[in-house]
Amino acid sequence: MQKMTDPQLDTLLMAPEFPINPHPALHILREQKPVHWCEPMKVWLVTSYDDCVAVLRDNDNFSNVGRPGFDDEPGEVCPELRPANLKASDVHCPQPRNVLNTDPPEHTRLRNATISLFTPKAVEEWHDRLFAFADEHLATIEKPSMIDAVSKIAVPIANYSLHKILGLKAADAERLPPVYNTDNCIVIDNLGTPSDSEWGQRYNAYISSVATPQQIELPSHITALMTEGMTVDGAFEEKGILHRVQCAQKEGVLSREEAVAYGALLVGAGIETTKLFMMTTLGQLLIYDQMEALRANPSLIPSAAEEAIRLETTATRIPRRTRQNCELRGQHIRKGDIVYAVLLAANRDPARYEDPDTFKLDRFTSKQAPQLAYSIGRHACLGKDVARLECRVMLEALLKRFDHISLAMTPLPWEPRYQFRALGPQFPINVA
Repeated sequence: MQKMTDPQLDTLLMAPEFPINPHPALHILREQKPVHWCEPMKVWLVTSYDDCVAVLRDNDNFSNVGRPGFDDEPGEVCPELRPANLKASDVHCPQPRNVLNTDPPEHTRLRNATISLFTPKAVEEWHDRLFAFADEHLATIEKPSMIDAVSKIAVPIANYSLHKILGLKAADAERLPPVYNTDNCIVIDNLGTPSDSEWGQRYNAYISSVATPQQIELPSHITALMTEGMTVDGAFEEKGILHRVQCAQKEGVLSREEAVAYGALLVGAGIETTKLFMMTTLGQLLIYDQMEALRANPSLIPSAAEEAIRLETTATRIPRRTRQNCELRGQHIRKGDIVYAVLLAANRDPARYEDPDTFKLDRFTSKQAPQLAYSIGRHACLGKDVARLECRVMLEALLKRFDHISLAMTPLPWEPRYQFRALGPQFPINVA
């Protein structure tokens, strides 16, 4: 293919079809200019596997602090990182410190408050209880029938699983708006992009056209629930992660504001992202006609889930802000610039994966470069093993309860979202 100019590359990235099928444009970008300044987005896009790893591991040059939408307290906490072309409002968000907007040593302190409950061994202890619920729930679905996999499978399994692991009591979950328990909640996922950029304006228009008031207001309801819960003894189940957060607050490890933010992040973002991961995995298995192969060899379930999220990475990109002038692949990046590690592109890098655009059920049974869907390094997703467990439980229960599972429509119903790959708002499948 002929070398494209920067404006031509930007045109590909801003095309209406990009959020539905970003892979052709990202393939060209990774091949021709793996570190690219996108003027309509006003960000750097890093698309090769090795460069993304370099950005995510380099906390000296690429910071979690000062990202648009993720500042650690009201006001602009790091004006020295803001380029002249960004307004203060673009880096203003009344969020206390949490694991998404801090760097070590603060990030280490916050992460260590709950890390022992997120280890593979600790998470695996929940398997039998979660599987029992998933199995019992799927038994209520009539056979044969066409169902919406989002509302009938992903939402109930993800909500039950995370509520139990977090220790959120049923009565408290029921106080949240109905959309929390019945819908594929819209995540306002333009965080990290300047609101005055063409990209930011386009996404804001999309959200305005599809999001309901309940979806928009959901984060404030979750925060209110956590604000109340963190002050009441016995508000959370003792085995749960939220109880551990509350204890850390009492011990002075976390401030009250940090504990509330911690809990709200776990309840909100944790459930949404696992739902999306579960639907992506089911969608990939069905579109590539791999469900029967998985039934014949269920030991491949962990590999199948890793392969699915590699191909269609749920969180497509992770933003960082540069602490100082630096260079990456010969590109001079200014202090304060926003840099995206585009995980969706990195996970299909042919330099790291053989036949990267092909779904291989057993790919992760042999030694491979770790897929980057959960990030890597100090900021790797705290709940990655929870997501893996929930997805495994879903597949185990589906294979037990149904002899036949197939798509009820093609192509897959990808939503036009930028930060997350999301199937929905409905995803019809046939079960028998």
